[in-house]
Amino acid sequence: ADYLLEKSLLSELGDLLLKEESYWHQKSREIWLKDGDQNTKFFHASVKARRNSNYISAIKQPDDSWISSQIAIKEEVVSFFQKLLTGETLSSLASQSSLLEKIPKLVNDVDNESLLSPFSLEEIQIVVFSMARDKAPALDGFP
Repeated sequence: ADYLLEKSLLSELGDLLLKEESYWHQKSREIWLKDGDQNTKFFHASVKARRNSNYISAIKQPDDSWISSQIAIKEEVVSFFQKLLTGETLSSLASQSSLLEKIPKLVNDVDNESLLSPFSLEEIQIVVFSMARDKAPALDGFP
């Protein structure tokens, strides 16, 4: 009997905690809708919480050492992407079980070569002549 009572009370407590969480979530939305971006304590707390969640305090280098200086973190990130985009580290990244290997390849080599090739004069003429003469290009620059 005590077991069933405890189980029932724990279930009821869980329901009440979910309701309380929902209440505070709705209350925060209400405060945000009312005060918005005004210079309030709530606004500053929201900004601070977002800044803290986006803050990178340290990163791990390929040699398993850690960097915690903000300047060194910035330099390491810039260096990583420069090497990545210039192809300098592709062989070393491929030899490691890196995060990049886990990203599915969506473009095959033929399509990639086509995408990277320069535009031909014929392709440019086709696009320009297909545009209506009395219309402005759409938002992306094409009709």
